[in-house]
Amino acid sequence: MSFKTVKLTLFSEEDVEDAKRSQKELLKNRIVRLTNEALDQGALLTQIHKGAAC
Repeated sequence: MSFKTVKLTLFSEEDVEDAKRSQKELLKNRIVRLTNEALDQGALLTQIHKGAAC
């Protein structure tokens, strides 16, 4: 398995509008955005922490 560094938008203006509607809407749309940003950079998101310092 290989890893690739990507840049993701953690907070966006759309998040503010989604948060006004509901927390569920905010989380759903944020996950979709982050996943698409990773895909656009040729990567997939995982839950594996490579060399994470605790």
